[in-house]
Amino acid sequence: MKESKSAQYHSKISKDYDNMYQEKYWDIHTAIELSKLNKYLPKQKSRILDAGGGTGNFTIEFAKQGHEVILTDISFGMLEEAKKKIKKLGLDDKIRILKQDITNMKDLKSGYFDFVVSLGDPVSYCQKEEEAIKELARVAKSGSYVFITVDSFFNTMLKLIMDMNYRELENLEETSKTRYPFDFIEHNFKVDELKNLFEKYNLRVIEVFGLLNLVNKIEKEKLEKILSNEKNFAIIKELELKYSSEPSIIGIAGHIGIVGKKK
Repeated sequence: MKESKSAQYHSKISKDYDNMYQEKYWDIHTAIELSKLNKYLPKQKSRILDAGGGTGNFTIEFAKQGHEVILTDISFGMLEEAKKKIKKLGLDDKIRILKQDITNMKDLKSGYFDFVVSLGDPVSYCQKEEEAIKELARVAKSGSYVFITVDSFFNTMLKLIMDMNYRELENLEETSKTRYPFDFIEHNFKVDELKNLFEKYNLRVIEVFGLLNLVNKIEKEKLEKILSNEKNFAIIKELELKYSSEPSIIGIAGHIGIVGKKK
């Protein structure tokens, strides 16, 4: 079966994927994700689903803490890279890898997982965002957390305005979808839309947060120069964490995170 455009893109870049996120910007981004994850991650050994987990960076972190993890992705190339890393670290016995579409996880049982994550925007990239959220909720146990990150509508709007890309801006306003900056369609979420979809599929919203709320509009080279100073990095990291859940600015964050509890 032919891979989707999103899967083809990610398979194409899979060998370089981890190297594409080495900037200090992404270090702060990851620090916030980990801080939020640690609030909700089960303390005891648990079954975790990392849906659309790509090269397995978060899967590996979960396995190192003793959890049993199933890693899924739609891209063959990304999963191959994950396999190499997992084998090298000797974590094969804690991680199961499946090529699976997040919108139809037919090989996974309902109510099976103690913690479900989908990080790095798979729900935005999958073409059927509502079906993806429905599936993530389906496989979660009652009382467990579902934790995802997605692309932000207003962040994408600001980028399109800065690039004077009015054709995609019109598409965004009409459909919440764009082919920007990729050659495949992505869905860009407003906060209320995301919250409503969680509630629709029996996920009580616990927290919504932004990644990153404050510095993501600073020009890239200038921001990297600022963050290269250790003191600056520490201050900005602390501020981003402090105001990550500030309702008035979540909508313009680079990405939006949401945590729901299965009813």
